[in-house]
Amino acid sequence: MKPIVPWLLAGAVAAATSCSDQASDTVPPGHVSNDALALCAKVTTCLGWMPPEYAWGMDGLCALIARDRAGEGPSSYSVPNAARGVMLDCIAEASDCAAVHACVTATPEQQAVCDTAPSGDGVCAGNVYVSCETIHESEPGVFAVDCAVAGLICNVDACVLDTCDPVIDGEEHCEGNVLVTCSHGDISGLVSNDCSSESMGGSICGTTASGSLDCVGTGAACDNLFERSCEGTVKVTCQSQKEARFDCSQVEVMGYTYYCHGGQCVAGEECESGHDSCDGTVARFCMDGVWMDLDCAAYGFSGCTIDSSDPPSTWAYCTE
Repeated sequence: MKPIVPWLLAGAVAAATSCSDQASDTVPPGHVSNDALALCAKVTTCLGWMPPEYAWGMDGLCALIARDRAGEGPSSYSVPNAARGVMLDCIAEASDCAAVHACVTATPEQQAVCDTAPSGDGVCAGNVYVSCETIHESEPGVFAVDCAVAGLICNVDACVLDTCDPVIDGEEHCEGNVLVTCSHGDISGLVSNDCSSESMGGSICGTTASGSLDCVGTGAACDNLFERSCEGTVKVTCQSQKEARFDCSQVEVMGYTYYCHGGQCVAGEECESGHDSCDGTVARFCMDGVWMDLDCAAYGFSGCTIDSSDPPSTWAYCTE
């Protein structure tokens, strides 16, 4: 079973390009916006998405959520910015864990389509994408998202911008730095990818060495042995066998202006992931290189607890 957390926050349905023109959080350094904190607490606690079963702890989820809510979320063919936003909006309004589950769980009628779906595949139930994967081993139900609420349509097995025919509409084309393609991997339908985003290394939409269109760097040639690096605040990566550069100082989240360290855009170098702790009801975790404190009691949870079943890592999360 593939983890559903990356599905929700970083993949599995296709949608519009990134929202980098949105305003960023204006909160003091060392804190996360209340919206992002509440979402982080609800997702990790109510849905049970924590290590070791899942690859991301509160640190990774909070970083993604905080960036997303600041308009700095990742962009790729499979990242559903619009659909993800709808789900997070629903979770933000949820008053308890039952309401959180309702935001992401298929109805019995929607789940019934999984009976005829190939094993492990997602399907469309009308305009609702149903993953046909259980939300969590200890919880009933499978994951679903209403594509229509996000302004998308469900086509075959994903939320997409529109239907299309690769023969008639062509395989792909560039709209500025946005790569628009009629299909990508297992996704059938019109999808797009902002090549200039951080997740694509600040590349451009262009022609690769093999003659196909993709997100391509504008620098020197590179290969799969290339190691990402920093040039001041600029992150240097390899995109389609060409060096690509993205200035991390463009990212402003949680009251921090990011910079490059170790080939990654970070907020600081105070800590590393997997060294969480609890101080009463407060969960302390490392997010993008800086310590963050989340008071579980402030968001309606009973307290903080530590999961140390994945040594030497320790993961903090709220308890109901």
